[in-house]
Amino acid sequence: CYPILFIMYLMLKNANDRQDWCFGITLSSEYKIDSEIEEIANEYKKRFKTMTIVMAILPLGMCFIPHMSILISAWMIWLMVVCFLPMYYYAKANSKVQAVRDKSGWNIVKEDTFWKYGIIYNNPADKRMWVEHRMGTGTAVNMANGFGKSMFWISVVCILAMPGKWTVG
Repeated sequence: CYPILFIMYLMLKNANDRQDWCFGITLSSEYKIDSEIEEIANEYKKRFKTMTIVMAILPLGMCFIPHMSILISAWMIWLMVVCFLPMYYYAKANSKVQAVRDKSGWNIVKEDTFWKYGIIYNNPADKRMWVEHRMGTGTAVNMANGFGKSMFWISVVCILAMPGKWTVG
């Protein structure tokens, strides 16, 4: 499971350096050097690096768990935290950058309104299922699309069913 931690780290460590986006918000390079934006970016990088180090060390203590069922449950919880905690930090930074942008009166790009926390794309007028992601690499699912909604609910059911899988049988 360690590769997932390092993939998340590499994907999100420079979340404010991509094109004209800063944590999923459209900002030109002149606004990115604003002191408040730089402070948000530095705080994000510090918290993100600390979280990565803690999450890398934490599983070492799991080596002393004698029961396989408890060990597997601990790994599953660790894995979910590794996947969702970086997104929490990203979403928090996105909200702060958005607040600075709104307070300062900088240009608001209409497409930014379709990205919730810079992570979730929700545009009913856009018929595409997949759109380019604003962080890391790859694509995001349009959650306004029927496919996106069904994919979300299937994922939720699978995640909630995981603990039950280990207790049955």
